[in-house]
Amino acid sequence: MPKKFLGRFFVSPEAAIQPGTPLLASHFKVGQVVDVRGKTIDRGFQGVMKRWGFKGMPASHGVTKTHRRPGNIGSGGTKARVMPGTKMPGHMGNRHRILKGVE
Repeated sequence: MPKKFLGRFFVSPEAAIQPGTPLLASHFKVGQVVDVRGKTIDRGFQGVMKRWGFKGMPASHGVTKTHRRPGNIGSGGTKARVMPGTKMPGHMGNRHRILKGVE
């Protein structure tokens, strides 16, 4: 999906295109590679099913009120804690991402 807005990009003083000129697809040659930087879509606070793609619990067979919950997140016994990096609900999107090598 092409983007309609370009924030900025770096040009050298001897560039053919002057700063402030609208940048279109016709300015690039076929096979030319660029790095694209943009902000992802902000989706707010999301659960584990949307954020990490968890399957969820069954709809029946004894499951009550936990259909969209993550399930077990920690270990019992001597560890008795939640390990760092555990996929949990939280804010999703609104982060800067770079696509490298876009033709």
